Amino acid sequence: KSMRVGLPIISPRLLSTTHIRHVFGRPIATGPPNRNPTQNEVEAVYQLYAAELRALFDAHAALWLPAAVAQKGLRVVRMGGGDPEFIRSKL
Repeated sequence: KSMRVGLPIISPRLLSTTHIRHVFGRPIATGPPNRNPTQNEVEAVYQLYAAELRALFDAHAALWLPAAVAQKGLRVVRMGGGDPEFIRSKL
């Protein structure tokens, strides 16, 4: 019996140092636990989340991002979940 072992090929890009910054915002009030929230309740919490995310971006983008990236701003896109008519009516 023989055992074969291969050496991984490591790309130089994987070896470069990257700095990752974590920024934590304020907690979002979601109310008491609810196993069956209405679409309105879900949407209200989502809007709070999106607003806080934008506030964090606005407060920290100029400090940590290249100017060209920070100037583009933040675009929050909600993928799936939710009634499109409800979401469209709130825009």
